[in-house]
Amino acid sequence: LVERENQFKEKCKIERDQLEQMIREAEEEMDETREDNELDSMTREMESARMTLAKFTRAEAKLIRMIDQIPSRAELSQYQRRFLELYNQVSATHRETKQFYTLYNSMSDQHQYLSKEINLLNSILEGYNASLNSPHSREEFIKQFET
Repeated sequence: LVERENQFKEKCKIERDQLEQMIREAEEEMDETREDNELDSMTREMESARMTLAKFTRAEAKLIRMIDQIPSRAELSQYQRRFLELYNQVSATHRETKQFYTLYNSMSDQHQYLSKEINLLNSILEGYNASLNSPHSREEFIKQFET
């Protein structure tokens, strides 16, 4: 009976050792599972933080672009100087063009008057040559000049 009892105790010890080993393995697996879960959770939090950071970075970049679009006082004064230079150039070109138009118009008027004068002189020359043929036509020619 003592021997059976010792065998039973021995068997119980072995069984207890096996169960303790199984418990340790189960705890290690649970620790690994817990670590995996924590790692997954941390990974999700990191991705969420990255997305939030990206959103803030885009907003910051947009604000910086908006600020950069507004010209500074130095740029505004430079634009003003350049616009005045361009205005003066355009004004000078306009004045010059106006002078050319005036010159053209006066020369065109001169041309018309000279053309009329030449036509009148040609008409007088034709009338003079025709009046030399007869005395009657000579008198008519002189009367035309008197009137």
